Amino acid sequence: MQNAMFLCISKFCYTYPMNVILSPELEELVERKIKSGRYNTVSEVVSKSLLLLDREDEETEYFRREILKAEEQFKNGQYYTVNSQAEWSVFIDDVKKRGRGRLTKEKDHLT
Repeated sequence: MQNAMFLCISKFCYTYPMNVILSPELEELVERKIKSGRYNTVSEVVSKSLLLLDREDEETEYFRREILKAEEQFKNGQYYTVNSQAEWSVFIDDVKKRGRGRLTKEKDHLT
């Protein structure tokens, strides 16, 4: 199935139809999404897909930067050495606490 569409994302809209050729599997997926009632048009499915792809790309880039930062910290001796179960428990509790703090900040940022 070849679909002509107008693709609008945020304030940016294409003013001409865009032809997209989908594999039969993707075509079926788009049709299922529309039949589910969650989406009304092919454009809505494609727009949502592209936004999710963009978010995934941003997250991948974030994790790449974090890995590079961690590697640099390791090279500079900025790491923990854990020698006992008690030290491990303290370390894990600290990681959880910092992680929960970050999640709280992210939730506050989203609201």
